Amino acid sequence: MANYTPPIYRKMREIALNNPTLPENVLFYKQAKFMESVEDDYEYNEPFLRYYPTYRALSDKQLRGYFSWRTRVRKGEIRKTSLSFVYIYIYELINGIGYTDPTDGFMKLCEFWSYYSTLDQRAELYMHRWLTDFCIYYDLPNDYLQQIPNATPKSDISVLLDYTNASDEAVFQAMMQLSSYHFDSSKFFLAHQNDCISVAAEVFRALERHYCKYEALHKRDRFFGSYCEGTRSLFAGAVFYDHLRRRDYAYSIGSMQQYIQAGAQFRYSAFLPFTSKMQPIGAILKTVDSKMRIAYSFKQSVKDGNISDDWKKIIDECIDNYLLKKRFESAKRIEIDLSVLQGIRNDALLTQEKLLIEDQTEDEPYDHATEDVMENGKTQQSILSAVQILFIACLLENKDFDELLKENATVSSILADEINELLFDIFLDQVIFFDGDIPHIQEDYIDELKGYLNL
Repeated sequence: MANYTPPIYRKMREIALNNPTLPENVLFYKQAKFMESVEDDYEYNEPFLRYYPTYRALSDKQLRGYFSWRTRVRKGEIRKTSLSFVYIYIYELINGIGYTDPTDGFMKLCEFWSYYSTLDQRAELYMHRWLTDFCIYYDLPNDYLQQIPNATPKSDISVLLDYTNASDEAVFQAMMQLSSYHFDSSKFFLAHQNDCISVAAEVFRALERHYCKYEALHKRDRFFGSYCEGTRSLFAGAVFYDHLRRRDYAYSIGSMQQYIQAGAQFRYSAFLPFTSKMQPIGAILKTVDSKMRIAYSFKQSVKDGNISDDWKKIIDECIDNYLLKKRFESAKRIEIDLSVLQGIRNDALLTQEKLLIEDQTEDEPYDHATEDVMENGKTQQSILSAVQILFIACLLENKDFDELLKENATVSSILADEINELLFDIFLDQVIFFDGDIPHIQEDYIDELKGYLNL
């Protein structure tokens, strides 16, 4: 029985004998379909090595050894064997043998490859390429590409190709994937994260419009990468037969790659982003960081990135437009804040009436402090603007006032000088002083100032 060969193997060989002119890949496919459901139980442990192995290259014993090994694999028992047997099994799967649904075939191929590579790392050689080709050829959703063992993380760079429909956050994250400059970890970014994301995204959009209009040598080029085109043979290095034989078939991997079948090959168009240290996204984000620090009077500075003066001008315009828009929105918010201060004004008017009544009482002494509070029929609160009152309140309560300064396009030194000038007639002294660059309320006037401003 050791020398016995079941008749099915002889019938398989007759396919080759009856079709001597068939190409090797076509013959392999026909024989694989014929043997698709064959099972065997034969112990064969001798080594076998053959480049581009096919059934025709195997002896009867080797054929029985292979199909016995395949029977165990299909039942979940994967043993280490000759690498040529492994590739014959993979050839079967990529040719659609052993399943009816390509989704099932993909999972079988993934699971087998993932496990067998732990037994023999040589089996990994074509894994990523052929699994990607499997998705392309059998029209599987892009999500399956992420299930490939050791697949690279999903990239959002395609967002940049469709930036008009993407949020600021999505555009910024895609920029960071290409950037050699770690803008998202800079001190300025951590202090003004939302502003940095919005400005960086708008800078990208502006530069893309500028580049496509004035600088692009090809309408499909981008300043952060370019398209390349060529032809690709799917499952290169394997014994593969194009048994679907489709025409006018196309497959896209996001917006980054497109494949169009042309006979036995596929024409491809792929976008390749610049990834070297000299790529422009990093220099752009570094320049955004540098120029925003200047606009926000940030203490620590960084140098501009190595980009053209035209691009720097575009970045300046984007920052100016963003601050102008923010100032306009802030002005509307301040108008609402003034209504909140109406209660302070009402309290001041009541105080004013009480003081006038008390002035008419002859039995009580004249209060000179009351005269100081009044000026031309107004309380001192009305002399100061809402911004000045809020700035004083921040100093009294030790709260951060950077956002207040930015929203009103001013700096602490100018605001402090204005307040000191307005309050000099009352305190005959400077109410606000600076310790280095940090403003403080004179300690002697804190309680009195709170009383005057009803804070």
